[in-house]
Amino acid sequence: GAQGPKMLQLGGEIGEGVLVNYSNPEDLEWAYNEVRKGIEKAGKRIESIDIAAYLTISLDTDSEKAVKTAIPYAAYILCGLPEKTMERMDVKDERLIKVKEAVQKADWLKLYDIMDIDIVKKLVIVGQPRILEEELREIIDIGYSQIVLGAPIGPRILQTLRETKRIIKELANHIVK
Repeated sequence: GAQGPKMLQLGGEIGEGVLVNYSNPEDLEWAYNEVRKGIEKAGKRIESIDIAAYLTISLDTDSEKAVKTAIPYAAYILCGLPEKTMERMDVKDERLIKVKEAVQKADWLKLYDIMDIDIVKKLVIVGQPRILEEELREIIDIGYSQIVLGAPIGPRILQTLRETKRIIKELANHIVK
């Protein structure tokens, strides 16, 4: 979906909810503040609207496997980002052209060679499961009312889902108390 400032503001102004498709706290905070501008323009209270973060995650006890699993997803996300977001991430045109070519050709091996790990980490929550807990705490503190966890999840999906369930239960107990 559209993730530019005007669309986020409009979502806050006229919507009952906004789903934000970023996975790093810096972009999520920026997006939250844009939604808030629309809410304020409409004279609504922030609690009157659901603001959800759709997080792309790839977790594993072996961080390298988690990164490798995330690369095709990060490349696909990168190809659809607004220009201003790419500028914030310092993505150079020549790199983007190479990534787009590899995605269009489904040349995953080339992607593994050309994707910058720092960019992958800006687009996907990637690493050991404990990183998810840290990121979720930060996202909750920003003010998001809902969180959606999306693919690829990780190289060992069932194991990651079990660990994710534990983390979410622990956070829920912490928030409720």
